[in-house]
Amino acid sequence: MVGKGGCLVEAALACPSALCLGADTNPDQLAACAANLHHAALRQVGLLQADAARLPFASGSVDAMVVDLPFGKRHARPKGLEAEVLAEARRVLRPGSGRIVLMTTGKASVHKAVAEDCGWQPVSRTEVVLGGLKVWLHLIRRASNP
Repeated sequence: MVGKGGCLVEAALACPSALCLGADTNPDQLAACAANLHHAALRQVGLLQADAARLPFASGSVDAMVVDLPFGKRHARPKGLEAEVLAEARRVLRPGSGRIVLMTTGKASVHKAVAEDCGWQPVSRTEVVLGGLKVWLHLIRRASNP
C-alpha cells in the first residue's frame, strides 16, 4: 500500500542506511511512487507489485513496516483488511523486535484486529490531523512467541 510513496520517501530520508521497499497492487500508484522517488533522488529504495496481505518475503526477514491503510471502507475484505495485513506482517516481521506502524482512520478496527491476534504487543497510538481528517498512528511490536 505504498501509494504515491509519501511514507516511503520519508522513511528513506530518515534512515539513509536502510534498504526500503514499497509494495502496491496498483501499477499506476507504483509509477507515481517511482516518479516521486526519482525526484527525491533516493537510490536505496525498491518497488514491487505485491499485495500487503501476501508479501513475497521470507518469514521473520523484515525489521519494520509502515502501512498507510486506505481511508474509508472502499477496500473492505471479508476478514477485514487490517486483520489480513497484520497477519502477513506477523509472518514477515522478526519475532520480538519487528515493528509495524499502521496509519488509518480506523482506530477501532485496528484495536480489534490487534486484540484478536496474540502475536502483537501494542506500543502506542497517536492521533494526528491530516488534511482535516482524524488519523491514528498505531505502533505495534511483533511478540516473541505468538
